[in-house]
Amino acid sequence: MPVSVNIGGTYRNVSDIPLNIDGTYRNADGDVNIDGTWRATHRRTIPLSALPVGSVIRIRVQGGFHEFIIVHKGSPSVLYQGFESGAVVMLRNAQATGGVWGSYGWYAINRGNNYENSVMHNSLNSSYFNMLPEFVRNRIMQIRIPFRPGSGPGTNVNSGANGLQCRLFIPSFREVGGLSTIVVPEDGTRFEYFPAVNEFIQEARRRITQQPNNPSPQPWWLRTPGTWWESDATHFVTFAGTISTQNPSETHAARVTFVLPDTVEVNENGEVIT
Repeated sequence: MPVSVNIGGTYRNVSDIPLNIDGTYRNADGDVNIDGTWRATHRRTIPLSALPVGSVIRIRVQGGFHEFIIVHKGSPSVLYQGFESGAVVMLRNAQATGGVWGSYGWYAINRGNNYENSVMHNSLNSSYFNMLPEFVRNRIMQIRIPFRPGSGPGTNVNSGANGLQCRLFIPSFREVGGLSTIVVPEDGTRFEYFPAVNEFIQEARRRITQQPNNPSPQPWWLRTPGTWWESDATHFVTFAGTISTQNPSETHAARVTFVLPDTVEVNENGEVIT
């Protein structure tokens, strides 16, 4: 039989009364109030360490849930720093222009295909980072990723301790399983989610992304610069999931990618809760 108490002349079930436990409001069922929303944490929770690559998790972004795919677990190679005990997650569906994440050009005037100083990199780690809930922002790991410094057709790469420090990034040609007979900078190692390069059909299929509520595939940028016919060319994923190059002043979507500690938990609906 439920137990009720009289609070200010109103009888309330004890199970409905939130309690402040270590600074977090929980009700008797264990639900947690996060940013004004009750999350059902009394249900079974699962750490990211227990989820296989390819699993989809959900994060609330400006009032709506966005899906992210776990594309890799742990450090891909010695080219990276800070990925240890982490899960790499990538935005599942690209956003059309005007969406939360938006579609935009890769560069700013006089920056060419210089990712380190691009609008893309700066926007991801400022305005877009701040769109995420505070409790998620606090868990996103600061990392270093391999990148080609400067502009133009060069193939030199900074990696490891000299890699680009960031929290949010877009993947590289090689991280999404890219294969080329032409020289491409070694700015990454294939993420587990993307098949080996000899599995071309499946590889391309996994790179295709769609807009929410729209079945049409959406092209999206990679951070790897082109190195041959156009000095400021930049790689991107086409509608068909293949990879090509284009001037970075063109407008495409971005599939935001970041690393969460594998201790982060999701509930039965895949929602990140801690």
